[in-house]
Amino acid sequence: MIPREAMNGQVELSDTGPIVGVSLIASAFDLDPGVVQDLMRAGKITSRCERGVGKDAGRWRLTFWHSDRTFRLIVDENASILSHVCFPTIRQRRRSSQASHARAGRQSKSNPGI
Repeated sequence: MIPREAMNGQVELSDTGPIVGVSLIASAFDLDPGVVQDLMRAGKITSRCERGVGKDAGRWRLTFWHSDRTFRLIVDENASILSHVCFPTIRQRRRSSQASHARAGRQSKSNPGI
């Protein structure tokens, strides 16, 4: 659990959307802050930013993934963190399209009705 005082000032809103401080992401994943940007560049920390609509207008949902963990923030239009959670997750590996086509071909040959 990240202490509330460690989250103060860690999110800013820019013209392009929210910016989350490296130290907050590092705390969520128990990492050294110095490695966070390199892990993001390498695709080992990924993220998604979603802007609220309707009853959620003015809010942002920011989700980060690293290894087997997910870190999610809900932020308001003043960049105040309304909620946060960090939880284990299992990300499924995508099958290559060639492997999917090969499996589909084998299935249709053995089951011509499909």
